Amino acid sequence: MVTRLSTIILLIILLAVNSLAAGEGGYRSPFALGMGARQLGMGGATAAGINGSGSIYWNPAGLAEVKRSELQLSHMTLFMDTRYEFIAAAYPTLSFGAFGFGIGDLSSGEFERIDNWVSNNTTFSSRQDMLLLGYGFSLFRSLDIGLAVKGIYYDIAGYKDTGFGFDLGLIYSLGIMDGMSIGLKASDIAGPRIKLHTLEQRYPWSLRGGLAYSRELGEKNSLLLNADIENTEKLGIDIYVGAEFGLNEMFFARAGYMADKPTVGAGVVVAGIRFDYAFASLSDLETSHRLSLSYSFGVSVDVKRARRDEILVRAQIDEYRNNEEIEYQNKLQEELAEAHRLEQDGQTYQAIEAYYRVLGIDVQNEEAIGKVTLLMDQIKQNLAREASQGYTTQLITSQLDLGDSYLSNKQYDNAEGQFKLALILDPDNQHARDQLAAIENARKQDLSLIRTRAQTHMRNGDYELALESLNNILQAEPNDRQALDSQARIFKIVESSEYLDEALKYFDQSEYNRAIALVDSALALNPDSDGARSLKRQLNRYTAEETTLEDIKTNDAHWQIYLRGMEKYQAGEYNEAIGLWQTLLEFYPNNPNLSRNIDQATERVIKE
Repeated sequence: MVTRLSTIILLIILLAVNSLAAGEGGYRSPFALGMGARQLGMGGATAAGINGSGSIYWNPAGLAEVKRSELQLSHMTLFMDTRYEFIAAAYPTLSFGAFGFGIGDLSSGEFERIDNWVSNNTTFSSRQDMLLLGYGFSLFRSLDIGLAVKGIYYDIAGYKDTGFGFDLGLIYSLGIMDGMSIGLKASDIAGPRIKLHTLEQRYPWSLRGGLAYSRELGEKNSLLLNADIENTEKLGIDIYVGAEFGLNEMFFARAGYMADKPTVGAGVVVAGIRFDYAFASLSDLETSHRLSLSYSFGVSVDVKRARRDEILVRAQIDEYRNNEEIEYQNKLQEELAEAHRLEQDGQTYQAIEAYYRVLGIDVQNEEAIGKVTLLMDQIKQNLAREASQGYTTQLITSQLDLGDSYLSNKQYDNAEGQFKLALILDPDNQHARDQLAAIENARKQDLSLIRTRAQTHMRNGDYELALESLNNILQAEPNDRQALDSQARIFKIVESSEYLDEALKYFDQSEYNRAIALVDSALALNPDSDGARSLKRQLNRYTAEETTLEDIKTNDAHWQIYLRGMEKYQAGEYNEAIGLWQTLLEFYPNNPNLSRNIDQATERVIKE
């Protein structure tokens, strides 16, 4: 039986662990120590500037920004042989946010058991575990929301209990400044209740809000600033601030202020593996060293989404072509069925015309070729047996008249069939030969008109009508190289437009690096896209390295262009000045002097 003294010792252990975050004797969750050396090094300020697997503890909304699967291990040594271990994992999906998992273990060494103020040569220990299951997703373009469900387990000197609670969080990216976001986390809503022997306690709720600002310094350096304010039930308000400087995307230095004590830390990232270290004072209970190791693996969800979108576009193109092939085959089968019916009904001439229509769809159709030859031979044999020369002449004249009628109505396939029948009966008939040549010329003219119409539709951006015209050409000339090239060009333009639309979405969200990748894809497919080129120029103004007039001076030819622009401006020729300065923007896209000059000249043009 544990005596009063043993119970007092246990309470001292609990209060000491809880006071690590409080700084005074107020009660907090023993897991308020957090997880991850990176966050501790920044003073625990993580409400808005957090992502990765550690988000499941600090703010589950940060899970929505996880791009690659990640596993993180964290270790912290405390006083009196007490250890704090944490493992977390995150898995992002393509369309349904990201899932997180975490386990924390806070356990002590062995304590001597005292019965009736005398040691009985036995020991006991304490252990507190936390299980977290989290989910984060993007509700709108700039708003991330997350939920973490937690389970708590206590085992202290044989006294055991469990409890459950949950955390809610959100992170919103502000549009007023690139890289700035705000975050909010509500912890231990309906917090876990734990009862040990006669002592019962509930985890206090807390509400934390934060502001984060991140900025790229050059191509590979970065700066992250975080500040949080937290109100905990019955304990009041605490302030957390932190900063992180990244060098060459590999080395990181951190400093922060955590409620009432300073913290420092450092980290290094190599091949997706991040090692972090942090140091902090534990009020009056010595110091704390925290280590964490995280590994990001797999393909980024951004790359997966781009691949998925490309597959979808390809599938749409394949579906379009398959539908065309199905329509083509259906038309061919309909004409063959009609030819068979006419042949079975003894309508030989009409059957021959129908087989010629089949050949108009598929010039190499073996069945139609064989049937035309067979039926023509039958006609010849019948004519040889039954028809006189006068009847043959009358039949040829009738066929020629019918062919002329078809031709005048632009029914070229029917007309062609009649004139070919006439040539079978009279191979030297010049009228039939001339009319067949006229049909060929008419078809070429029609194809030329259709080709011109397709080009007009393409210039006007009416790609659906252009594809319809191109399909008409390819039905007549399946191997027409110009039509095939134009068709492929339209497919690329459509695919390029989809990339451009996606880039504009990221541009509106101020995610310029993602937007640039999509714009480059759009330009690769359609280098003539004015919209893509325009957006690329705008993106360059945000992402290119900032330049000054001194940079322009280093290039004598560029400096002369700039000076001529100044001369035009002073002479009141504002449009000419704008044109000269805009040519320099191609080389100095992020030059405040050039942008200011162009804006001033534009204002003068508007006033005039």
